[in-house]
Amino acid sequence: FSLTAAPPPAFSPPSPPSALPAHRPATPQLPLLPLRDVVVFPHMIVPLYVGRERSIDALEEAMGQGKQIFVCTQRRADCEDPREEDIFRVGVLGEVVQMLKLPDNTITVLIEGTSRAVIERFVQTEPHLRVDVARLDEDFQPSPELGALMRGIVDLFDRYVELDKKVPPEVNLTVRGVADAGRLADIVTANLNIGVTDKQD
Repeated sequence: FSLTAAPPPAFSPPSPPSALPAHRPATPQLPLLPLRDVVVFPHMIVPLYVGRERSIDALEEAMGQGKQIFVCTQRRADCEDPREEDIFRVGVLGEVVQMLKLPDNTITVLIEGTSRAVIERFVQTEPHLRVDVARLDEDFQPSPELGALMRGIVDLFDRYVELDKKVPPEVNLTVRGVADAGRLADIVTANLNIGVTDKQD
């Protein structure tokens, strides 16, 4: 699965200050779904086409345990059989919203990211990857400086949307209504035409 778009103008929104990431207690072990060329953010719903046997197995296990799964991006999209060293550590806890098996034995699935998390330990590699993860909370302390930075990001994103016609206009309306700094950063980054590594950062 891959996304392509026209080359963007030079634009790189700064990260909001005063973010204090914190670990919460580890969640139960979850099956891991490695993604190619896609970074999923919290509160984002993405359609995915899954064909690798181990990924299908991970989805089927998720369906049997409350539809919970951990999704994380591969470092290289051409890696067919990703292992621990091939996967970024930060991803999202996800919920399978809808899953449909196709006649060619591949799967189309809708996954909603619920919260950002980090892999603490790989506990299984066969028949699919399984990991211990811990949620990452970002505590943004309100301040005049943070408010000014958020307004500046919104204004810059307005200009970006005017230049990149592939960004749906409704995204801009959503951005203008966001009061949370972390959520704002996620929406803007998700809609920039930048590489996977930059989105992971």
